[in-house]
Amino acid sequence: YTLLGRIRLTLTAKLSQAVIVTDPLNCKLLLQWSGASEGKYTLIPIGSNLLCMPPLKYDRTEQRVRLGVSADSVVLAYFGFIGPSKGVDTLLKAFGDVLASTPQVDLRLWLVTDREPTSESYRLDYEAFSHQVANFPYPNRLIWTGYLEPSDVSAYLLAADVAVLPFKDGVSLRRGSLLAALTHSLPVISTIGLATDTGQLNQESGLYLVPTEDTQALAKAIVMLANDASLRKTLAARANQFS
Repeated sequence: YTLLGRIRLTLTAKLSQAVIVTDPLNCKLLLQWSGASEGKYTLIPIGSNLLCMPPLKYDRTEQRVRLGVSADSVVLAYFGFIGPSKGVDTLLKAFGDVLASTPQVDLRLWLVTDREPTSESYRLDYEAFSHQVANFPYPNRLIWTGYLEPSDVSAYLLAADVAVLPFKDGVSLRRGSLLAALTHSLPVISTIGLATDTGQLNQESGLYLVPTEDTQALAKAIVMLANDASLRKTLAARANQFS
């Protein structure tokens, strides 16, 4: 949080009769900053921004075959809009490094993403990412879907093996894309940052966490989960339970 953001939130909390927060860590910070009584705050977590509802007669194997993925392939999926806090540029760099260093692993990356439609300020991030994708040295390992209807997004997530969400401020329960991945029983590689409550978000809830903006650590995590089907299965079951 910036100083101005902290001041704004603190004043808002102080001047309000009641405060609803969506994340336990944010609640803790507001309590510290405002000095208000705990009874003033109510925690209401957000839900997934995507239901697990693929198209009728959906078949996971058919979906993967149609997209050129074999049974032995390990598919990474990124879901969410492109913006400055999402870390999708770090993901693409880490993915390229993994493909260069471990060509024996059949890894794929599905970018189920598009530009945030209501935010002109994200245009430069989108253009920079578009250039990064256009110059990616392994185009046959990459699919960028663009905008999809919710049922089609669900189909992609159900056909993937691991979600990768490297948020630059750290993962938190206010991230609808995280909850969408967990709702689809996907193990999630994400990041530890100031926004992360590691008491709730950890391997027991289906996540494997690395430091923010650390391309090397992210690449290592991708390789580890790609080579460990047993761990992926364990984290997927925990993701489903936590969701």
